[in-house]
Amino acid sequence: MELTALEEALDHLVEAVTAEDRPRPTGQETVRLFRAASRLQAVLSIAASDFADGQEWAASGARSGPAWLSTETRLPTPECRRAARLGRRIHGLAHAEAAWLEGRIGAAHAAVLVGLGNRRTMYDLTEAEESLVGQAESLRFDDFAAVAAYWKQHADPEGTDSDEEERRNRRDVYLVESLGGPEERATTPARRGVAPLHNGACVKVPPWSSARLPSRPTARGAGSPWTGPRS
Repeated sequence: MELTALEEALDHLVEAVTAEDRPRPTGQETVRLFRAASRLQAVLSIAASDFADGQEWAASGARSGPAWLSTETRLPTPECRRAARLGRRIHGLAHAEAAWLEGRIGAAHAAVLVGLGNRRTMYDLTEAEESLVGQAESLRFDDFAAVAAYWKQHADPEGTDSDEEERRNRRDVYLVESLGGPEERATTPARRGVAPLHNGACVKVPPWSSARLPSRPTARGAGSPWTGPRS
């Protein structure tokens, strides 16, 4: 992999943004930098995946490719592991991979899209992928995430129920300060629509099914913003 040209380009950009008499970047220039960063993140994730799947790291005694990368880069192991996992899983979604490599979507969009796939949804996701990528490109991120969650609820109701139960179980166990000083674990009865906070207070949250979905027509035409599962 040839990286000299990339490193030289980055050196040039570093000089540009650190010069005392530097001009203020325009909005479009800043957007182009964000998109370039997204493209580089995609390349990095795919490269990390390919490296992890190889055996070069094994000779060092490292437990895995991401563990070796963490040692060499001083980055957290979970960060290296997430990059490699995302790079591996994005290979199965051709439209999403292309959009990410071209900077039309970012790593957060890619993570949402690969998170929709499992053994129960992969057939439907293959059919819906292009439409979902279109939503990722045209909607604000929060709206896109709501569309993706809604699609998954319909494509994988069994998984949605399991995820909700797991989230509810996690909410029901939290830390409170004991009279003696140290913190101890405590549980409260599960209450629908109520999330306990670390200090014992509770915050009311709307039911998941009430998440507002974008109703405006998309760039791909009017109608439903997602492609539903097969009947």
